[in-house]
Formats: sequence, structure tokens, C-alpha cells
Amino acid sequence: MKIVYSSYYCWPLPVLAAYFHLKLVQGKKPDFNNLDFFSDADNYLLFPSGIIRKVGIDKYGNEIYIIGNQGIEGVIERVIMGFNKIFGSKDEIKFVNLNKKVSIFFKLCIYLAKFDFFKKIAVRLILNSIKNDLPFIVAQVSETVNILNKEQDK
Repeated sequence: MKIVYSSYYCWPLPVLAAYFHLKLVQGKKPDFNNLDFFSDADNYLLFPSGIIRKVGIDKYGNEIYIIGNQGIEGVIERVIMGFNKIFGSKDEIKFVNLNKKVSIFFKLCIYLAKFDFFKKIAVRLILNSIKNDLPFIVAQVSETVNILNKEQDK
């Protein structure tokens, strides 16, 4: 199975969800400096939407991916599922949309990060604001993992 964590912005919510899923991050206050996609946040901040990136493989052999969808998550899901069907892939794909939990403050910081003058401070503010979103992200990942565990037990 392939699991795709998505959000309006590819970074940081889907990355963090994938890291929680893979158990690369645990606890209430992750150390972002030691995580691949966070240690050099400036390079990952503005991933283009629609580009899917593999993050890893979980203990069940499920491939974990991230993607930014910039408000067209339904379109991206249908395209991926369509290609899956056209090419006869037997892999099941599960999409986990994290768009439901993006605050106005978070959106403002992402917008400011587009300008070089504000980029450093915006990235720091984004990483700090993630702390408020952690319970939601952990809940989404836990729900996904629980569904996978039930499917694996069948």
C-alpha cells in the first residue's frame, strides 16, 4: 500500500505526519534540527505543488509519500488513482489530507516566507506554530496507522 500525506503546502505538515508515521519523530516537541526536511527548511519551504516525494517505508512495507496540493487535492487524488487504474497497478493508495488544520497565522507565515527579507523569521515562526498543530497531526497519523493495523490483521 502507498500512503500519501498531503496538505495545501507540502512542507511542513505532511512531512511531520510522515515522520510520525515512520516513528522518526515522537513526543510533544520534536527536534527539527535533526530531521532531513527540517534541518534545511529554506530549501524545502516552497516545494512546488503536485510533486510527490517518497519519505520512507513503514514496518508493514507501506510506502510513505508527501505531496502539496494547493487546494486541488481532489484533482491530484483522481489523477493518481486514474494512472493507477490505467497502468493496472494493484497497489492500494490511501490519501491523508491535512488541510483541515491550517491556521491563519500559519498561512501568513508561509506567505511571508516567499519573500527573502522575511524568510528566516517566517520559517522560525512556522516551526514554532507547528507545536499547536501536533495533536491534530498525531491524531491523523494514529487513525491512519490504526486502519492499516486492522487491514494487516485480516
